[in-house]
Amino acid sequence: MEPTIIYIMGRGHSGSTTLDLVLGNHPDVVTAGEITNGFRVPDYPCTCGANLDECEFWGPVRRDVGRRHTETDWDEYGRMLAWLDMPHRIPAILTGVGLPAWVKSRYEPINRDLYETVARNAGARFVVDSSKDLARAAFLLRRYGDRVRVIHMVRDGRGELWSRLKRLRGGKPFQVLRRNTHPKHHWPAMALTILAWKASNFLSVLYGWMNPGRVHRVLYEDLCADPRREIDRIGRFLGLDLSAMADRIDKGEPFTFGHNVSGSILLTSESKTLTFRPDRAWKENLPWRYRVLYAFLAWPLILYFGYQRKA
Repeated sequence: MEPTIIYIMGRGHSGSTTLDLVLGNHPDVVTAGEITNGFRVPDYPCTCGANLDECEFWGPVRRDVGRRHTETDWDEYGRMLAWLDMPHRIPAILTGVGLPAWVKSRYEPINRDLYETVARNAGARFVVDSSKDLARAAFLLRRYGDRVRVIHMVRDGRGELWSRLKRLRGGKPFQVLRRNTHPKHHWPAMALTILAWKASNFLSVLYGWMNPGRVHRVLYEDLCADPRREIDRIGRFLGLDLSAMADRIDKGEPFTFGHNVSGSILLTSESKTLTFRPDRAWKENLPWRYRVLYAFLAWPLILYFGYQRKA
């Protein structure tokens, strides 16, 4: 039986890893982590500390899938991911025009087999992929039909702005829109960050319009304000009873990761107690000039998501 794929889509630091952790503790769900990041890098470690080929979970998965797809090794699969999971590939993915022949003949079969083997070896009906990439979300929605459920995680862009500004002030550049920023050029970096936030979330909203009933939006701020309500909404969307997960959050009981690839620093094999805290740092520290820039550049989505009421 083919599993249902739960794909978590959104910007970095939007709460995707936390949601991955909650879903992965349901007995019918197995989480794979960020497949696009983890499989693009040779010898990427699992959360258990072993590299994927030596991991007690991923090792058998990779060997089983590899035996069935001898024409494509894992390094080649990683190169396919790197080529396909890029924003400028989205039009070709959505239309099917301009994609190389190997996407259908080699990439899609091994990608499908990977999900199925992960689910079968874990004894699960659902597989969570928290890669977040928009191109991969487009590919899954177009090719996998009703077997895919996408959760669009959104976080107030001003929180991301403050996080980026702190890095720049510390002399640490970052990449945005595939461009390297300069630690001394704050204004261009802030403008690019806002435009990236706007473009990413606009496309995510568009996916929802194009795929009614298969894309569900979660605001990180709402998840912090009322975890039980939001987790219940997610459960109804997925057709899963997640009330036990909400109970564990209320009681402060720990959650554990299985074997995930990639993800944030939250991902370790140790148990985690989840506490949802609203992002208040930007309200106290983000300069007004950048708040005004954010309002000017991102205003349609600010209104659409209701962030003008959360300032």
